[in-house]
Amino acid sequence: PKYKKLMWDTVYQAISCRGISALWFLPALFIAELLFVLLLRKKGWLRKTIAAVAALSVTLFLSRCFPILEGKFSEDTYMYISYPLLAIAKGITGFFFMILGYGGCRVLSHIKISNIRLAVGAAATILNIILLQYINGTVDFNNMKFGDIPLLWFLCASLGSFGAILVLEYFERFYSYPLLGWGGNNSLIIMAT
Repeated sequence: PKYKKLMWDTVYQAISCRGISALWFLPALFIAELLFVLLLRKKGWLRKTIAAVAALSVTLFLSRCFPILEGKFSEDTYMYISYPLLAIAKGITGFFFMILGYGGCRVLSHIKISNIRLAVGAAATILNIILLQYINGTVDFNNMKFGDIPLLWFLCASLGSFGAILVLEYFERFYSYPLLGWGGNNSLIIMAT
């Protein structure tokens, strides 16, 4: 019975888009990309800003719902309910970071001087390191847990990502990063986050 349950759990992880083991990010990334492509069809930054705020709000709401659902239902029932909801919630969270990355890169493209871009990247990295020490509680993106102050985690994830991009971009003038280039120019924001 133990192995039968384990087999069924693995199958249900796959069909519910929860993702099996470390591959949980694939369905989340697919949902995020799908939402992002649909958003790109719309013109104007007001819609993108509204979509980013809505995505962040839904993410924070859902992250607070999972512990409540876990307390109300049995382990099996919680599994059936939470797996598809987790996939959707992580997809919406990824969608938020994609909008942020797209918009942030557009804003940063106006800064043409590489030394200023490095300074902005270094400042973002240092601020991220300082703020990281204030994140208390469990942080587990896979299970939508973002610590005691979720907005602080989102801020740190964003600062760390942009900081990494800008600092690595500066040093790319002296040394190319074939491994990062192979992973895709636009995927660093997702990997860093």
